[in-house]
Amino acid sequence: MTAVRKLIGDYMEAVEEALALFNNRFGRRDIIKSWREGVIPESGQIRQGVAYQMHGIGCWVDISGEEMDFDFAYSNDIGFDAWRLWSYAKQFPERYPDNDKAAVEHELEEAVGAGLVEPCGGHSNLLRIDIAQEQQKHLRPLPHTALLA
Repeated sequence: MTAVRKLIGDYMEAVEEALALFNNRFGRRDIIKSWREGVIPESGQIRQGVAYQMHGIGCWVDISGEEMDFDFAYSNDIGFDAWRLWSYAKQFPERYPDNDKAAVEHELEEAVGAGLVEPCGGHSNLLRIDIAQEQQKHLRPLPHTALLA
């Protein structure tokens, strides 16, 4: 389960970096709301080398060739699933040498069983980090919300 825990941490750090770039460019982290209000265009560049495309309840971002796709749950948490984690990990075979989708799915199921991640409210297929569990175990704190306002 250590591998999926590292993967989730790296993925969430990348998403947080993307949200910080949105905040620097548009002055907002609530990117879905901002997009729907017309503040943020549906697609474009945040800055040189950083492209994005909004979709449904999420966003795809490419930061200098490092791609991530993330969704937001009704609870405003950043949601992820095995596909999103696997898609992120396959870009870094040196960092995740044993990465295959079935292994990510299996380890993510174990993480759910261990209480490290939990379903996001309103989206049965999306998961989020169980912050209480993380803090209780004194593990590396992981970013968990988009701080939507």
